[in-house]
Amino acid sequence: MSIAVDAVSDAQTNYDLVTLTWSHTCLGSERLLVVSIAYYKSPAPTVTGVTYNEVALTQAGTVSGVVPKLDIWYLIAPATGSHSIVITFSATVIALVGAVSWNGVSQSAPVGSFSSATGNDAVPTLNVASAVGEFVTDVVSSSYTETVGPGQTQRFNALEGGLYGAGSTQPGATTVTMSWTQGFGGDWVLAALPIKPALAVEASHVARYEAVGQPFASLTARYEADGLPITQSFQANIEAVQQPDSYYTIPISGAGRVRQS
Repeated sequence: MSIAVDAVSDAQTNYDLVTLTWSHTCLGSERLLVVSIAYYKSPAPTVTGVTYNEVALTQAGTVSGVVPKLDIWYLIAPATGSHSIVITFSATVIALVGAVSWNGVSQSAPVGSFSSATGNDAVPTLNVASAVGEFVTDVVSSSYTETVGPGQTQRFNALEGGLYGAGSTQPGATTVTMSWTQGFGGDWVLAALPIKPALAVEASHVARYEAVGQPFASLTARYEADGLPITQSFQANIEAVQQPDSYYTIPISGAGRVRQS
């Protein structure tokens, strides 16, 4: 299963709040929720926590610009259905937030290294180390309009209290350039996070036979772990009657699924 965007939502506040709450819906399998936050107020506040359905997210990274700050947070296997995202700040803020939920993401190592850049010109740019099969998600903020760069898909773009915030995604490669064009040259801050796909597993052979009255499958699986090809043979108990193209969980190092052939 390839990585795919499940749903996108966004929220803003310019009402001197310390808590921002809105609803987001997650569906599908091998899920990941990523929340990108652009915020500002003087003195500089911090994000003290993010939850979805009352489950805490993990902070991937944070970076401060001359004006705004950026945070990216994520949650592995968020609950399906519509639930509240709640962001708590250390002080009142102006904030613009985008949430993107994903399918087909590794459940053991879902993200790569957080990266960021700051500058003072009209073209915010960040080169991100990634890989084919991954996606990169980013968030940019400044006091100026932001137009998404080539090869990227804009996911949110908003203005609140004089602060602009926007986010996009782009398919992975060895190096992925995330860029935006501002309406005017000035201070900006940009952050990005690679999203890693679920472990790919392929069955090269499946033979059905009976053993002690129970149906079993003799499997040889080819898969990758940490970028290295691995072949493993084993027997799997598949007691239930299965249809062609059914999927079975297989006991290999890392999460994966194998298709009956």
